[in-house]
Amino acid sequence: MENYVKIQFPFYHEGEKKEWKERMWARPMGQHYELSNTPIYVKEYSFGDVISVKNIDGELFVDELIQESGHSTIRIVFHDMNMRDFTVTKIGDLGCDIVVTDKPQLIAVDIPPAVDYRNSVLPLLEDGLRADQLGYEEACISTKHSG
Repeated sequence: MENYVKIQFPFYHEGEKKEWKERMWARPMGQHYELSNTPIYVKEYSFGDVISVKNIDGELFVDELIQESGHSTIRIVFHDMNMRDFTVTKIGDLGCDIVVTDKPQLIAVDIPPAVDYRNSVLPLLEDGLRADQLGYEEACISTKHSG
């Protein structure tokens, strides 16, 4: 990725009970950076958000959110792996991008600003939750999707 840099996002991993760092690509924009990845573990950031960074010993670490992109990020954990492909296809058909992880039961979902999260994606998630097929977390919901 030409002209892109890796930014470190420290966070506390509840399952591991320790500090972790998620690394994401970002594109320099003057004094700030635009995220080019959908976070898998980190909360409060989404694809396309503009952030400031601090340089610590030659590594770039996230400092703060400068401007949200309008994208939102959710995570889904599947209790019923038979529902994974169905759910991934349905969410993809709604215009969302799926990020697979090294854990087959976990995916991250980028919800672009044009997608009607509350009336299309959320009902699908709630159906899966009621049927105990999945759990989900709203890791970062933009102001576009929160109303």
